[in-house]
Amino acid sequence: MALRTGSTSVIDFSRAQFQLPGHFPLGHTILAIIMTYALRTSRYTLIPALLINGTMLVSTIPEGGHHLFDLIVGGVIAALAISFVRLPQGVRRCRLATSGEFGLANV
Repeated sequence: MALRTGSTSVIDFSRAQFQLPGHFPLGHTILAIIMTYALRTSRYTLIPALLINGTMLVSTIPEGGHHLFDLIVGGVIAALAISFVRLPQGVRRCRLATSGEFGLANV
């Protein structure tokens, strides 16, 4: 606010001046869930992804300075992103099944 009012022209970055009222949903959580979901088809990729991403998610609260709420909101955003991607695939399958048309998708 001091810059806006013109009372100072120097910003001291050595002190923590900028306090946000809350945290953003954790991008690491979103990425960890989506990456683990993408690697779910093979246990050779799923197990290491679960171990690494699970460790990262558990350690973000004590080491990353985030709250449990950030992880929950990040998980909800990841679930919504996965469902938005999967929704058109389900609609396509439903339309093909009800139309009775034969094409490359039915072969």
